Amino acid sequence: MSDTPAQSTTRRDGGIALLAVLWTILLVAILAGMVLRTSSTDLRLAANVRDLTSLRLLADGAVEVAGTNAILARCAGELWRCDGTVYGWREGPSEIRVRITREAERIDVNGAPPELLARLIVAAGVDVADPSQIATGIIALRSESSETASAQTGVPGRPRISFTGELLRVPGMTGDLFRRIQPAITVFGGQAVPARSPTQPLIAAALDGTVAPSSEVPRLSTPAASLGSEPILLVPGSGSGSGLQGVLRIEAETQNQDGAFFSRTAIVYPILLGQRPYRTLYRSSGTRRLFPETGDR
Repeated sequence: MSDTPAQSTTRRDGGIALLAVLWTILLVAILAGMVLRTSSTDLRLAANVRDLTSLRLLADGAVEVAGTNAILARCAGELWRCDGTVYGWREGPSEIRVRITREAERIDVNGAPPELLARLIVAAGVDVADPSQIATGIIALRSESSETASAQTGVPGRPRISFTGELLRVPGMTGDLFRRIQPAITVFGGQAVPARSPTQPLIAAALDGTVAPSSEVPRLSTPAASLGSEPILLVPGSGSGSGLQGVLRIEAETQNQDGAFFSRTAIVYPILLGQRPYRTLYRSSGTRRLFPETGDR
């Protein structure tokens, strides 16, 4: 028996309703999936921000601890020597490494002769067209900086580059070359030729006219697995130059068990006055110098 027109209409309307319900369920499922993915992404981003904030605070605290203790002990204590010794300890799931060195052991781009600057570029082992031309560009930059300062103040100034990042303005200075030489240069050294230090292989290579090793991450003399909550020596320094001698560089790096990383570099001048034993001349987030890229595990 055939359906009546009313029955056909009812059946057709029911099919359309079922299709609408199915499409609605599918749409809700898609939206729910998008919400879940967005929530997961937000959670990961929040976790990354939390980890980075925690590591940054640890690094800043490590700079404060190392700088205060080293300067109060005049860099001559059993801990916190200023000779390139690397110290380490753990704070919860994070590992902290700290090193203190002297700016006088670096090449001052405001005072170094062009020959030394050219040898530094060669020692870096980065392929560039003409190291001498880049060195000449650095000399021109510091003269330009002096003229700019004189025009602003009306007082004749000596050649002065304010911070090493200005070298990126020099023709021929690539990002790779700058990152390679950055640990070896300063604007706070105050001398034409730096003091030689075995903890600065790139500078030693520049002084000798050779090419430095490609990696300067120090090898641990104490296994990182043995670290506790108290600082211990991880890599011996040069063992020379005890006592406060000019401007210091403090490098503090932190890394957690998931591989998240943060580095802080502070350049400080000891003053031993008041409650704070030093004045910060320069402070920035640094690059990985004390932890290898793949970790020690």
